[in-house]
Amino acid sequence: MRIIELDAGSWTTSRDVLRALHDAIGTPDLQDWNIDVLIDAIVGDAHPPCTIRISGVAKADAPVKANLKALASTLRDVGRWRRNHRYGAVDVTIIIVP
Repeated sequence: MRIIELDAGSWTTSRDVLRALHDAIGTPDLQDWNIDVLIDAIVGDAHPPCTIRISGVAKADAPVKANLKALASTLRDVGRWRRNHRYGAVDVTIIIVP
């Protein structure tokens, strides 16, 4: 299993979240990064099974915390939808550590 370790302690914007995950996963460089594009990239390019462990979240700014919470929730929703529609599980987990 692939484990990606990231430290959110210095992240101040949602763009920092997207850039760090983009760099760690090794996804194609896109102009219009958003949470939907990121979810597609995680599911397709993270080389599942994969755990993304993000630490230092307590030190991050409020928008970063909200973005990470939304990302983890959306990834769970996508996994549930894929299982219910028989597309197979999303074998990527995001662990957020304060």
